[in-house]
Amino acid sequence: MPRNRPRLATIAPLLVIVAGLACRIQYPGQPVEPSPQPPSSTSSPVGPAAIPRLVIVGPRPLPCPAGLCLQIYDPASGEYWADQPEIRGLSYQPGFVWQVIIEPGGGTSPAAWAVTQVVAQDLAAGEIVVTSPHVGDAFRAGDVVRGTVTVAPSDGQLVYRVYDAGGTLIGEGSIAVTSADAGSGSFESAIQFGEYEGPGRIEILDLFGSAGFVAGSTSVDLYLGMAAPPESRPSARVLESRGIFIDSPTRYSVSPPSFEVRGRVSLSPFENTLGYHVFGADGRLLNAGSLMVQAELGQPGIFTSPISSPASYRGPLRLVIFEGSAADGLVLASATLDLFVEGGALP
Repeated sequence: MPRNRPRLATIAPLLVIVAGLACRIQYPGQPVEPSPQPPSSTSSPVGPAAIPRLVIVGPRPLPCPAGLCLQIYDPASGEYWADQPEIRGLSYQPGFVWQVIIEPGGGTSPAAWAVTQVVAQDLAAGEIVVTSPHVGDAFRAGDVVRGTVTVAPSDGQLVYRVYDAGGTLIGEGSIAVTSADAGSGSFESAIQFGEYEGPGRIEILDLFGSAGFVAGSTSVDLYLGMAAPPESRPSARVLESRGIFIDSPTRYSVSPPSFEVRGRVSLSPFENTLGYHVFGADGRLLNAGSLMVQAELGQPGIFTSPISSPASYRGPLRLVIFEGSAADGLVLASATLDLFVEGGALP
């Protein structure tokens, strides 16, 4: 299940100059000696001696030193700190999240905390592929899913989640991965879910950290709880002709609870309508709805639509946009986006 771990990969050390100071960074998975920090507060330390935090490093429309903004996500409270601590030696890398081990130097402001260790996490290093079953197959509880991973999880575990057509979570569990050569692996596991018969989805995820960040994932849309597919099962030609692509926001970006999504389709959907589901870090459905596509019949199209999660929600969020079959509801195509939600609106 969810875990804290560095992902192993081979990336050469990078020399980064921030605020006039030079420091050598080794990543992913290599501890980094912290740069000198400003004097801490003289008040008494608050909390435990060492606290892991996730620092999201990326460009945002804010007046940030050296063009960087550091957002600290606190898994314990599910909130983001607004303060911008002086953490030197971090550079923005698309698809990276930095795990920082800190010591409270006094007070409750991260500005007074000293960094004791920095570990880069490449969340897009591996690929998960389901080799069996295939889209549109019938699949009953206890049937087996097989697949491969290009980068095996260090603890040998993936997570599966099973959803019905409405996005309700009806089953979840762990999948053991058998490591192979060059760090890859394979898996073969029975999947369990509650009583249900109809179109649905199995997601397989590589989860990073205790807060439920998705490092990698894949999914397969099936006829769950059925002995055989219905006659309405779509053909391979229909499935191959469909494609949904999310252009913005970008993966792992920081977003308010309500945001705008933009994207494209390779072929206009039925009645130019797509559905969407919004999930929280625990895989539970937070919101669902539909959005309109601008397209001529049988042609590619574009979409722009507001998306919202509960105003009180903080933390990792997963958006799934999909086209359902007009015949029986099986998902013909989908696109998934992982975000981090903080409070308020973007400036």
